[in-house]
Amino acid sequence: MTAPATDNSPAPPPERTPPLPSRAVEVEILDRESRFAADLRRARPIVWWSTLLGPFAATLAMLAWLWIDRGGDFVLKLIAKAAATFFGLGRFVILFGSDSGDPEAKAAIMTSRELFVMVTWMDLFAACLLIFHASFMFKVPRFGPAMLRLREDGEFILQSHRWMKRFTFIGLVLFVAFPIAATGSVAGSLFGPLVGLSRGATLVGLVVGSVVGNALMLLGKQVVNRVPLFRSDNPLNLVAGIACVVAIILLLNWRYRRLKKRWAEQGQRLGTPPR
Repeated sequence: MTAPATDNSPAPPPERTPPLPSRAVEVEILDRESRFAADLRRARPIVWWSTLLGPFAATLAMLAWLWIDRGGDFVLKLIAKAAATFFGLGRFVILFGSDSGDPEAKAAIMTSRELFVMVTWMDLFAACLLIFHASFMFKVPRFGPAMLRLREDGEFILQSHRWMKRFTFIGLVLFVAFPIAATGSVAGSLFGPLVGLSRGATLVGLVVGSVVGNALMLLGKQVVNRVPLFRSDNPLNLVAGIACVVAIILLLNWRYRRLKKRWAEQGQRLGTPPR
């Protein structure tokens, strides 16, 4: 009597659930945020209106007070610095504040402490709007779709550093504090839900992460004051210092994008992003 034949061939690999298409994920996020905004407006209209209009009203009031106290030139300079921060330098702008005791130098260039307050204010402004009114922000042309794509950056960082899932709040704080384009308060508003934090906890994490990241830049200013390229009292040295910082930012983002591309390619081969 012969023994039954056995199949020694390896078992087929378990099927992986393919990830949702990016468009489907964007629609899901928009739907979730729209439902949250509608529920918040119906249940707590005061909170809804105050978090929507409050950041703008507070910013206009602050600019008006500064115009009266410091003059129009300072306000225009502040707006220019805020634009440079938003469109490129990020919190690195704190490195280019003037710590000189010369009143003329202080009048020409904002101090590092003033820049610290400015960047922190901008982070809090964005955090308040994005936590409670992301459905509006996501519909802004060009800006909204770019924000939605940041969710993929959050997934990449979360999968690359799985400990962030366990230490949720600390992970969010570090995510916000790290100075690259894919992090910060804007991306942090999407990263918080990925690690399971509530909106309130996400808002607190964004505030703490912003203060920590900006404080590190403020402390770093004390170090770079010894480097001639970063002395803001010399325009030529200041231009060279800005060029160095821009190069560092581009290098960090290039390295990040390269790692992310490798992660995405590996996920395509496996049928789902690597875990």
